[in-house]
Amino acid sequence: GIRGGGVTGVQTCALPISAGEVAFQDEAVQLEMQGIQLRRGENTILEDLNLRVHPGELVVIQGESGSGKSSLLDLVVGFIPAQSGTVLWNGTEAGRPSLSSRRDHLALVDQDPWLATGTIADAIRLGNPGAGNRHVQQSAFRPGLDLPLDPAVGDGGRGVPRGERPRIALARAPRRGAPLRPLDEPA
Repeated sequence: GIRGGGVTGVQTCALPISAGEVAFQDEAVQLEMQGIQLRRGENTILEDLNLRVHPGELVVIQGESGSGKSSLLDLVVGFIPAQSGTVLWNGTEAGRPSLSSRRDHLALVDQDPWLATGTIADAIRLGNPGAGNRHVQQSAFRPGLDLPLDPAVGDGGRGVPRGERPRIALARAPRRGAPLRPLDEPA
């Protein structure tokens, strides 16, 4: 359950693998949170959070702006620690694997994704440099990316409309092959 903060609900459901995606069953991640308490200053954001997410499940976190949804994702990916409780990835404390190992298992789509200098196609290939043009085009189609793939992108995404940046991050997430894909307000 969840108490404190403004997160109003957590829903889980099975998530089938879409045609064209690759299932990484041998590297699947089961996420478990036990007795999580998270505070920012004097404010309690999460209190006594217990949650288990099995491989292949989709979890939707609901709540008002500022209620702690992004903080919860920051906790999952290891950007911030909880004041108490445990976050486990496949039974191991989330902070114990190296940062590079955690990154190999994550494809985070943040509210304001960073884009490197290159082209939009290069940004989609990030994390999977061997992806061919056909795969990049298929990936761009899924989140409704409505931009040509060959224009130049400036550092930090200059030249790309702010609303299209999350779509680029969504396009690259499945191609990266990471089994855990936290999405923070992706659309």
